[in-house]
Amino acid sequence: MKPNESLLMFRERAIQFYKMYEKIFIAMAKFITVIYMLIEINSTIGYAPLLTRGYMIGVIACIGAVLPIQYIMIGAMFIITIHLLSFNLFIGLGMGLICLCLYIFYIRLYPRESLVIILTILAFRLNLHYAVPIIAGLFGGFQVVVAILIGILSVFSIQCIEPIVQVALKAEDSLKLCLDSLNIIGTQVVQNPTMLATMSILLVVFCIVFIVKRQMIDYAPYMAIVIGGAMNMLGFVIAILFLNVQVNVLLMVVMSILSVVIASIIQFMSKSLDYSRSETVQFEDEDNFYFVKVVPKIKVQVDCTKIEKIYTGHNKQDAMEIEE
Repeated sequence: MKPNESLLMFRERAIQFYKMYEKIFIAMAKFITVIYMLIEINSTIGYAPLLTRGYMIGVIACIGAVLPIQYIMIGAMFIITIHLLSFNLFIGLGMGLICLCLYIFYIRLYPRESLVIILTILAFRLNLHYAVPIIAGLFGGFQVVVAILIGILSVFSIQCIEPIVQVALKAEDSLKLCLDSLNIIGTQVVQNPTMLATMSILLVVFCIVFIVKRQMIDYAPYMAIVIGGAMNMLGFVIAILFLNVQVNVLLMVVMSILSVVIASIIQFMSKSLDYSRSETVQFEDEDNFYFVKVVPKIKVQVDCTKIEKIYTGHNKQDAMEIEE
């Protein structure tokens, strides 16, 4: 068997195995995501003691494992609001208002895209956020851009919670707390060059991957992945040199390459095409002329090998066992 044939055979078997236990895999992924998300929330703003207990984290994670992804996002916003309400009523109400606006204007309209917000936030913690625009450009539409930008904004907003908490402990009245909080948000979030550069670069990477992937050329998705990874590294190098952005260059390069590898694996597992048999089809009707490129999918028949084993017993009776 040729190496490419064995790889395609492995892909087919992996897909079949996933389809057999799809619900279990999805539930496990949700369970792990919710646990990781709760740990991060509790380590940053764990002001509600009940929500930081281990058994409560387990119960919430079990509930999240069976809920649609948009409700996980809503639950995360609710938990964050409860934590901040436990610390300060004014800060909690402000966060609740922001979460309500986010739900009304985005999550309610694009429930599936709320997954991208969660993945963007978690990917930042793992330094794999470079993979988010590449994967989103391969499989999503332009509405995903808003989710990526919201995720980036959320990551950098979390960093200013600690300074706001320190201000709240010293504030004499609500007006001073409001003004000081807005000042912190303005200086550490809105005017943060690292956040603005990250938003701009990841947006450009998404657009490049989205456009290149849809070109009528062979191996367009893989070309889009490589170009997107290269543009990501180039963009951050330029930002470091000219915009005084604080990014670890070596870590950025390594994680960008790893992101390209991850995106390539996901693309290969989702769709395998035989570009050697691609062809261009032209036809027309009364109103339109059609110019279509056809690339057949690679279909591999998983062999069902039968092995016949013959065992000879001491009583001179033969037993035959057939294993598939």
